[in-house]
Amino acid sequence: MYKLDKIDRKLLFELDQNSRLPDVSIAKRIGRSRESVRYRIEQLQKKGIVRNFTTIINFNKIGYQGYELYLNLTGTQKERDELRDYVMGIDHLFWLGVSEGSWDVGLTIFAKSHKDFFEMKQNLFQKFRHLILKKDAVIVIYELMFPMKYIHGKVRDPVKIFGDVDTFPIKDLDLQILKILVGNARISLVKLAQQMKSSVDIIRGRMKKLSDSGVIVKYSVDIDHNKLGKHLFKVFLYFKKLSKLNEKKLIEYCKQKPEITHFGRYISPWEVELDIMAETFQDFNKIIRNIKDEFADILVDTQASSVSEDYLLPSK
Repeated sequence: MYKLDKIDRKLLFELDQNSRLPDVSIAKRIGRSRESVRYRIEQLQKKGIVRNFTTIINFNKIGYQGYELYLNLTGTQKERDELRDYVMGIDHLFWLGVSEGSWDVGLTIFAKSHKDFFEMKQNLFQKFRHLILKKDAVIVIYELMFPMKYIHGKVRDPVKIFGDVDTFPIKDLDLQILKILVGNARISLVKLAQQMKSSVDIIRGRMKKLSDSGVIVKYSVDIDHNKLGKHLFKVFLYFKKLSKLNEKKLIEYCKQKPEITHFGRYISPWEVELDIMAETFQDFNKIIRNIKDEFADILVDTQASSVSEDYLLPSK
């Protein structure tokens, strides 16, 4: 486990807010030199704490619907790894998790239509039908991604992904830009323009339009929380009835809790999903007990899984 000092926490806060900030801008905000910022970023990458600088995209803005699949598996570890590796290669994979608990493999994908999702799902089931014991297919209504409060402790509004499907008039150049930014949000405009065989002004203009339209939601940083002694738990919440008022109350509750990193609403047997970061299972239990106490009048049940592997936009 690597223990972050105060400067590392400030640095990760700025990268979490906007990973495209230049070193000199970050240096001013955290009170260090540009050289110190660059060195610390390199060290965080070398230690595997920072896995990637990624760009969070709202695929609904360009005509895609979000879906989730949760699978219960049998078979050997080798066979399970084969399924995971296959899923990692799915073109429209947004998130992949491997868990011990109420499910074994979970994935979020985006597809142009229910038919496209169905065909992808059927291909997966046919190839690995000997391993899949149970499956739950879910339609995403919307998801909220909270800043990494468990690292820097600062409360900020979440960013929203998925939601209503829209049709932003995206160009081939936009798609090429997004593909590169997803894998390297800190690439310079000059290098990006060179790769696109375009001008800096054109690339800057397209990136601004993608941000202004809500296609690009955020430039962020992908952290290996396990290296920091944190464990991810995914929780399904079942309610008697979740009114708009209670939903708003639950979101505000999640916003204030540093351990909660993600809130989602779905068309599924459960009403809400939460992602919770905790150092120990005992800490996690305290958080769940607090949620049950806070919403005792409407909360019926909870299901939890400990996520051992967690990948955001792994194949993009």
